[in-house]
Amino acid sequence: MTFQNKGRIILNRNQLLFWGGVIFALTQLVLPIFVSLIDLQLRAIHIIMGISLASLAYPYGKSNQKNEKISFWDLCVIAIIIVANVNTFLKAMQIYMIPGSASTFDLIIGTLLIIVILDAARRSVGWAIPIFVGILFLYILIGPKLSGIWRLPGLSWKFVINSVYFSALGIYGSITGMSATFIAMFIIFGALISGAGGGKTFIDIALALTGRYRGGPAKTAVVASALFGSISGSGVANVSVTGNYTIP
Repeated sequence: MTFQNKGRIILNRNQLLFWGGVIFALTQLVLPIFVSLIDLQLRAIHIIMGISLASLAYPYGKSNQKNEKISFWDLCVIAIIIVANVNTFLKAMQIYMIPGSASTFDLIIGTLLIIVILDAARRSVGWAIPIFVGILFLYILIGPKLSGIWRLPGLSWKFVINSVYFSALGIYGSITGMSATFIAMFIIFGALISGAGGGKTFIDIALALTGRYRGGPAKTAVVASALFGSISGSGVANVSVTGNYTIP
């Protein structure tokens, strides 16, 4: 996963993305079925792999997007992701049994993880989500100083971290749980079917049934999605397979 360049070893981002994706897919298929883990531990592994790959796929800085070298900032981001989630993995039982017991280290690493996740959202989907979440955090801090209906009784930062990071809610809530189990698995199998030509097969069948009628393309898209939906049951996987052909 490295290459030689004038005597220096430089990490190859594309190779790390490939092998990281392979490991991510295998962990998503194997861990939920064959390994006995607490929900919080499974979700921590999911976040380690997912956010790390997002940091590699959307590197920091425009100049780094055109080369294969991993920047120092991206390495720091990945290190924070790993440390924060390994910390959650090891303290999973404590989080369940003693709510609100975050230590000073937990507060620091939890704050860094929130920043890293918001930065990953900025890289991949733009500024909208980070700005919205940032406004909410800002409101928590300045709420006690406001008046009228906007006044907030006040929440300590320790309470925020205990709710967002050091708990089975927030970052490790039900949405992450769905992503770590059903959604990821359906996307992986959808990609396998698409790579094997399954998506084109569904389109060909739909074209044969509806292509000669008025509004054929729209009907073809509906029938193809219905065919794949009958075996997957996942809208996300459906879009990933048939959407390559039916969505302009």
